[in-house]
Amino acid sequence: MVLLERLEPGNVYLVKISASNLVGDGPFSTTVELALGPGPEDTEYTISGLDPRRKYHVKLLALSLVGDGYQADQTLSTPGCVSVRDHPVASPPAPDHVIAVANSSSAVYLRWSRPAFSSRKAVSYTARCTPVGLMNASAIRYIQTTNQSVLIQSLDSNTRYELVVRLHVDQLASPWSTVVFQRTLPAAPSHPPEGVRVSLIEDGTALVSWREPEENNLAVTHYTILYASQRAWLAGYWQTLQREGSNTMALLERLEPGNVYLVKISASNQVGDGPFSTTVELALGPGSRHRGKSPRHSGSASSSDTT
Repeated sequence: MVLLERLEPGNVYLVKISASNLVGDGPFSTTVELALGPGPEDTEYTISGLDPRRKYHVKLLALSLVGDGYQADQTLSTPGCVSVRDHPVASPPAPDHVIAVANSSSAVYLRWSRPAFSSRKAVSYTARCTPVGLMNASAIRYIQTTNQSVLIQSLDSNTRYELVVRLHVDQLASPWSTVVFQRTLPAAPSHPPEGVRVSLIEDGTALVSWREPEENNLAVTHYTILYASQRAWLAGYWQTLQREGSNTMALLERLEPGNVYLVKISASNQVGDGPFSTTVELALGPGSRHRGKSPRHSGSASSSDTT
């Protein structure tokens, strides 16, 4: 293998290879063509029809079949309709004392102080909210406001965000403020556990297994397993097991032969309980029941009337 370097873009190259040893040279291979496309070019685009003395926020990103690339953003101000050259003016200082507080599982409250500078003109602010470890540029949020606080909503639960704010006065924009980080609060599971399966492993004992709900950044503290024979279910009677959030299986013991059992599972955390999964059936054939077994699961089993 060999590298062909310093090739000129826009050309077609012909390549052929021969083998040699101490005795002599062999014939050349069939000629192979290599066509190089044109080299990278600078791309420009003129945005026309803008109003004078207005602030515009411009974002630029590249897209492909794989996904969005990282974006470049800049706040620009169009000049006024004047014939004299403007004198350079220093940018205003960035907002300070920026504080972020989690308001809920989907919102963060951001507040800041106006920096110490004198201006008789009205000021406005732009807040930027970015998920930490961003892979999708379209997830960046920009919020414009004339207040010194903003509630940023429609965020993902249990997600860490990077937040900054900048000030605008007349045609000028300050640098971005110091970065602050804040994680949204966890949310109760909104989906049931996935892939619930029940298998009989010996007479009177079954193994139930499942996968955690398919939700981003979900923290599960425990699972609740409800099971009952069809006769008990018709009477509104369920037996209950609980497992810690790190477990995804449990044993159902002392099951009666000849019965059909119904099983369903829900996930919970400190915020609340999620919905139960679809009920799964397990049919036990006739046989001898194992009596006097000690429970082999670490959790406690109880009985309750649950509908």
